[in-house]
Amino acid sequence: MKSPTSIAVERRARRWLRPWHVALAWGLAMLPLVPWGLPSARYDALLFDGQAWPPERYQPTAAIARLSERDAGADTDMDPLAHRDEIIDLTVDDAARAQILTRYRLYSHQPDEMITFRALQRMKPRERDFDPRLFQYGGAFVYLVGTSLGAAAGLGLVTVTSNLGVYLTNPGLFAAFYIVARLVTLAFGAASLPLVFRIAARAGGRRAGWIALVLTAFAPVFICGSLEAKPHLPAVFFCLLTIDLALRRIGENGNRRALALGAAAGGACGMVLTGAAALTTLVANGLLSRRTPRSTRHFGIAIAAAAGVYGVTNP
Repeated sequence: MKSPTSIAVERRARRWLRPWHVALAWGLAMLPLVPWGLPSARYDALLFDGQAWPPERYQPTAAIARLSERDAGADTDMDPLAHRDEIIDLTVDDAARAQILTRYRLYSHQPDEMITFRALQRMKPRERDFDPRLFQYGGAFVYLVGTSLGAAAGLGLVTVTSNLGVYLTNPGLFAAFYIVARLVTLAFGAASLPLVFRIAARAGGRRAGWIALVLTAFAPVFICGSLEAKPHLPAVFFCLLTIDLALRRIGENGNRRALALGAAAGGACGMVLTGAAALTTLVANGLLSRRTPRSTRHFGIAIAAAAGVYGVTNP
């Protein structure tokens, strides 16, 4: 039996140490790692024989036109190998060399991060064309990154221009795009930790919740995912949110609860297709509910809400 003193200490710890406190501290601790592997001019001495290329040598106008006019998705190879058993000269001319140099000037050390920016470049909002033409990542993530970049540009934190030569000459300007996008995923990573705590605490108590939170926070895959401008961590957040909402009132129904469950599951799917795992929570919730016409209706509302969120974010 616990003494009154130990009970008082435990209550005081609960009051002053909350999961969101740890999540905030974790997010702040991750901030110095956000700028890893960004494009910069520090490799110029290795890439160029003398001075760096002027922007016109990259032929940026032709490169942008080529990206904008192709029918293939933003995540497909622009130059697939026609014959894999032939030797190819990758530096045959300036155009070929420009492709290699562009990888160092604009791409991060995680090349998949560029996919989102390619998708944003393909969109034409003034012509009401919001199709990112991206089939790996969901539109919800592309739109979120685009909105964040627009807000950052409004605050003067990033330089947004259609002149590709500006970024080829000053790769540090494009590096700011990665920082903004990575901050988005880092925020979702931090927000996921309190959800992990709540889910585990319901299953095994507060101690289990803290253990789950700490193990998740220090898991290499979680840390890496939070520091990459990719949609998988945001999708994990919505998956966790769906589970958390479902566990709050197992077996109970209601229009608002069904809408919230469906919207969270749809958000997971909208971020990346593997987020469809969240839909299994809707099915489980439906199976655990009492069999009534009302429960069937609520299940339909949840599915419709998930489909609606996915449809809106993935035209």
